[in-house]
Amino acid sequence: MSVNNVNSLYQTQGIQGSTSYTTLSQDDGGGVDIGKLLLGGLGTVVTIGLGVAAYKSGKQSSLTKESDNVFTTMCNGVKNWLGKNGDDVAQAAKNDIPAECKTSLKTFFSGGELSSEQKQDIVDNANEISKVFSDKARKNATKADKLAEITKIEKDEDKLKTLAQFLGIKGELKFNKSGIDLSSSSLDDQAIIARKLKDTNGDSINDIITALQTKYANKQKNYDTAVGKIKDIRVEGITKTSDVFTNTTITKRLNRAGAAKTLAESCQDTSSYINTQNSLNKWKDAGDLTKDEYDNLMALAEQKFMDKNSGKDYLEYLSQTLKKADGPEIDFNSLNEDSIKFLNEKFPGLNLNQDTSGTKTSLTAQQLIDWKLKNTKSISEYLGLKGTQIPSGWTIKNNALHFKGSSTPSNTNIGTIKIHNFDDYKNMSEGNITGYTINLDNLKKIFESTTALSL
Repeated sequence: MSVNNVNSLYQTQGIQGSTSYTTLSQDDGGGVDIGKLLLGGLGTVVTIGLGVAAYKSGKQSSLTKESDNVFTTMCNGVKNWLGKNGDDVAQAAKNDIPAECKTSLKTFFSGGELSSEQKQDIVDNANEISKVFSDKARKNATKADKLAEITKIEKDEDKLKTLAQFLGIKGELKFNKSGIDLSSSSLDDQAIIARKLKDTNGDSINDIITALQTKYANKQKNYDTAVGKIKDIRVEGITKTSDVFTNTTITKRLNRAGAAKTLAESCQDTSSYINTQNSLNKWKDAGDLTKDEYDNLMALAEQKFMDKNSGKDYLEYLSQTLKKADGPEIDFNSLNEDSIKFLNEKFPGLNLNQDTSGTKTSLTAQQLIDWKLKNTKSISEYLGLKGTQIPSGWTIKNNALHFKGSSTPSNTNIGTIKIHNFDDYKNMSEGNITGYTINLDNLKKIFESTTALSL
């Protein structure tokens, strides 16, 4: 039972925020290809592709290794983090991985060289790390057991209702002979179903539940295996090619920053954009991302989605997420007076005007990008909207890019722009260069300069 095309999925939440689902079935993300299961729904049919890879990979992050105390875990509830200027400091939490170890893990997965002491940090905290995987194994075992109970429910109607609750779906879950019917599902529910029911094809609701049960049972085994591998870690075994850190389960769980980077860069359709927002919010709340990294990656995901299909899919998404509950959807190709007023209030300075000559007033995704770039006060967000991340080797403090050291940065690129002259940005102390600082105004001039050479 294999079908490549599914309906575009949408959500009702706002552009810059999303809901983090914490139901029993909350999972680490598993792609967006739901195959034959998804029928009906809203919008045009699209081919799901890159979104799947985004959820299956946890590649190395290019985020700066100097951002301290970023890595943490989501065991024992959500940890509260306090931060200043993007440098987060974790509060003490039971069974939490110590800050030094989190920093060492961040350095390791971002491609930095670990000192002997940093490697020892990881070894010393092997029990705490393995506890993370032990908790994940137990949670997946619980999910598999719950699904086994659902299969015993006699009436399909009751079975679907219970499954919907398990998946965290707020609305009604419907099924017919062709699969799960999304024609009347909310935008949030469609996104959840696309992620949760990946690779659970079947000709009946029981087939789907059984496939889910097998999925969580396998995840339990993988996490259980990870427990043993982490407990056996030795200093000499902490390398990129070691058996432990080539283990996909371990890498994905400890390298949230890398996973976040992959997700943001891979937003090619509405479904992957929705699920990326959910994951970034979840990982920010858990402390896996600093505020600056979060702002940057949220904006990057939005820019990637806006850039797809000349912004058509993005505007279609906005037409449903911006509308009033009891109002009509916004037609960006032909804006009426109410829509123009609403958009001007939503985006101050957009200054759309009703054309009195009979020409239809429209709004493009590029106009929105330009508005955001002009109005953002965040250097992290500005970088994301320009389609790039915080440059490797640079940190953000006081809303400016900083590079420490007397020598010119080895990475002279910001996105596709190469900086040829650093003299305007150097910091001096007693006649010596101590580093370089690029503030938001500087950055805008760099990107907007007609003399800036593209690589």
